[in-house]
Amino acid sequence: MILFNGKPLVYWSILIAVKSNIFDNIILSSDWDKLIKFVKKFNFKKIKIDKRPKKLSTSSVTSEKVIRYLFNKYKIQKGYTTLLQPTSPLRNLLHLKKMIGLAIRKKLQTLHSVSKIKNKTLINGGKNTIFNLPKKLKGQPLYLNGSIYIFNNEYFLNNFSIREKKGNYFFHEKKYSLDLDNLDDLKNFGAKYYLDNKKRLKVNAK
Repeated sequence: MILFNGKPLVYWSILIAVKSNIFDNIILSSDWDKLIKFVKKFNFKKIKIDKRPKKLSTSSVTSEKVIRYLFNKYKIQKGYTTLLQPTSPLRNLLHLKKMIGLAIRKKLQTLHSVSKIKNKTLINGGKNTIFNLPKKLKGQPLYLNGSIYIFNNEYFLNNFSIREKKGNYFFHEKKYSLDLDNLDDLKNFGAKYYLDNKKRLKVNAK
């Protein structure tokens, strides 16, 4: 288990979802008993804990497959869904509220967060709409930062995808854009990390 500022990674995603006070339902989906037991200790209100099937918990399973499973199980149809992955513990509450408000107000099909931190998913600004982008960064390469994915539920059910060919994106500053998939991400971000005596990876960052 990775501990970020003393808490498991998923704690920070749940905390910001609860703090936002804008979601009708908050679902934590995992097949890992240890993680589920740990989360229950915090006694978060409004959290539905879903014990995900093992077949939907391998590295080859896409987010879309898990989302479709949750939509079917919980009869989700209309409105919007926000995916908050546990690998982004530094996401900003104001960004989250602004993005959801923007998606609803403009009736967007999708809205995802991006930053300047280079990763495998490049976003071509010329073919997409970028919100909250400083003028000095116009024309520069942007990348998905893995922090916030918002999508219309009916769009997902019709397309089985949380992305569009010409999508909508919302710029985040670097300090909110840690996407912790491996140790290289920590190095690129400049975060401090170490292994404790139980061989757990501990990360300290502001």
